[in-house]
Amino acid sequence: MGLHFSVNSFHGYAHSRLCQLDSHPLYLQGWGIEDLEGLERVFSASNAVAPLIRYATPYHWHQALDLHFKQWDDDKYHELSK
Repeated sequence: MGLHFSVNSFHGYAHSRLCQLDSHPLYLQGWGIEDLEGLERVFSASNAVAPLIRYATPYHWHQALDLHFKQWDDDKYHELSK
């Protein structure tokens, strides 16, 4: 079927050299300089909201996370224009 799996960069370094050559995005055509760690960065940044919403109601919990991710998006779009 032509299906090929890839692993993120951090995961790839934990494996043997042969696994890296076969599945690391650095060596696969079409990935460019992508390290596949984008979601890890997003979730790591959202950890800053946790102390603020720990005792919040579910409504305010969702509201704060929504505000955080909207601000995250705005910041990323502003960085693209530089």
